[in-house]
Amino acid sequence: MAPGYEGSFTAWLIPYVEPNYSIGIYDEDFPEKDGIYNVESVTTNFNENGGVRTITPGIKLSANK
Repeated sequence: MAPGYEGSFTAWLIPYVEPNYSIGIYDEDFPEKDGIYNVESVTTNFNENGGVRTITPGIKLSANK
């Protein structure tokens, strides 16, 4: 499948995700990019406000129908 996203996004700690997991991305602004993506990398950060994960999606594995 074709790549759909570049860059990364920040999410909460739940649900848990690691590199090589599959994630579903649904975008109301760009529905053609909706689909299942491989997770390229994950960075977890904690501070006094709590914890977040920065997720970098990789290649698009399949489209949602």
